[in-house]
Amino acid sequence: MRGVRLGRVRGIELRLDWSVAILLGLLTWLLATEGLPTISPGYSRGELWIAGLLSAIVFFASLVAHELGHSIVAQRRGLEVRDITLWLFGGVATIEGDARTPRDDFAIALAGPLTSFAITVLALASVAVLYAFGCPGIVVGCTAWLSSMNFVLAVFNLAPAAPLDGGRLLRAWLWHRTGDHRAAALRATRAGQVFALVLMALGLLELAVGSRVEGAWMLVLGWVVRNAARAESRQALTESGASLAPDTARSAADHRSRPVPSAVHSRRVPLARTHRRPSRVPGDRRPAGRVRRDAR
Repeated sequence: MRGVRLGRVRGIELRLDWSVAILLGLLTWLLATEGLPTISPGYSRGELWIAGLLSAIVFFASLVAHELGHSIVAQRRGLEVRDITLWLFGGVATIEGDARTPRDDFAIALAGPLTSFAITVLALASVAVLYAFGCPGIVVGCTAWLSSMNFVLAVFNLAPAAPLDGGRLLRAWLWHRTGDHRAAALRATRAGQVFALVLMALGLLELAVGSRVEGAWMLVLGWVVRNAARAESRQALTESGASLAPDTARSAADHRSRPVPSAVHSRRVPLARTHRRPSRVPGDRRPAGRVRRDAR
């Protein structure tokens, strides 16, 4: 998953995978046809489509910010961050190396959701300011949507299930409690596989009640999370068989965002010793009032 190179931030290469076009189109379409007409009625079709497209682009920028949160903390903890790639299910930061301690693992995992929460608060404050100054309703509506999407992104990624950020936090906590990184990683990935099955079950339920877009999205997202969790489980088992130096901390950087979620650290869903963390984009909600979630 290399993608098109966009530039560099703090020495980190930013890339765009072709699959982003699918999510960009989906978000723009849902905003222009369902979200914005509901929260900001009275605008022309052209205005709605332009506003939807710009809102989706700004949301992608917030996904990059989420991944930069992980990446900057990882750099400060002595790890090398190779790149950040946006793809269909969110963002993926490729972090090379391993966290030395559970504390480092915890800090790297928490940075992404905290960044998304900060964007949520900033966007919400902007809504109040824009409204007070009498800005057009469509601008206020798009800003409110951005705030809600980042809130959902942060909450979804905090689910205690690897490869989501919450799974990283769970792993770090268990590692701290038991001193056994391998066992902690395996328990976090098992939680991830259970969570994935729940997502797929919810997707089937959405399909049953007629929500085809949300249902299909949840099914695919659950499948991606399940595969990533299984890949991490295999990696943990493989690493347990290798002789590692005592001071070698394993994967703290394996964030891939996050769904976004990602949400799977330096792995491009399986990857090798490079860990990715995903900030995954949740998918059981439509972009407006029902907005709901990667990563590495």
